[in-house]
Amino acid sequence: EEGIIYFALTLVVEAIITSIWYLHIYTNHFKENPLHWRFQLHTFKNLMKDSWPFLLAGLFAYIYARIDQVMLQHYIDSNAVGLYDTAVKLSNMWSFFPALIIASLFPAIVQAKKHSRLQYIKRYTSLTGLIAFITVGITLFVFLTADYLILLIFGEQYIESIPILKIYIWSGAMAIMGIMVQQYLITENKGVFNLILAMIGAVTNAVLNLFLIPLYGMTGAAIATLFSYSILPLGLLFLKQFREDVKMVRNQNG
Repeated sequence: EEGIIYFALTLVVEAIITSIWYLHIYTNHFKENPLHWRFQLHTFKNLMKDSWPFLLAGLFAYIYARIDQVMLQHYIDSNAVGLYDTAVKLSNMWSFFPALIIASLFPAIVQAKKHSRLQYIKRYTSLTGLIAFITVGITLFVFLTADYLILLIFGEQYIESIPILKIYIWSGAMAIMGIMVQQYLITENKGVFNLILAMIGAVTNAVLNLFLIPLYGMTGAAIATLFSYSILPLGLLFLKQFREDVKMVRNQNG
């Protein structure tokens, strides 16, 4: 019990330190005193008007990020959840690098939109290509070395996690590309479209888990997650605005 309490306290302290650091970066950049900040109801209403679809989309994303483990517990047991979670953690630990690149470079892409939409889309597609290249490289590395990574880090008792990792690591790749899609949708204020894709992803994950876990166990859960995570990146292709942007770049390139 004490271990759980200490773990919870660690998460709280981490959140506080992160918040303080973000506050320091913001105030240092904009030269503002936080004591002078004031709540403005009008601004809050405008923010909520634009952001509520993204808030709900985040909720659905959280659901289909966890529903597989909940259903594994229901259909199999906690041991299966532990083995599955091992693969999940090992997949997620690689995502920080491309995510860091996106967070660092995307503000410059948004800035370009103020001057030229063509330049903005060119930068977006260039960054997307870079992220795809890095992500596929990392994914292939983990896929090819999954046997050694599991045995080296966790030991032989987690050997059943190897096939799960080989499937789930591709879900991580889809999740990273999904971040790029979300950045585009946020910039274009396409919150409702993002929400629809998130809802489809959540429902798809739940339904596939319902059928695949009884048939294939942990492997079925990994397959269900891969399909659901692919919906957001592939869904962007159905957005008319994005297709027009891509066509504009192609016409400009000749």
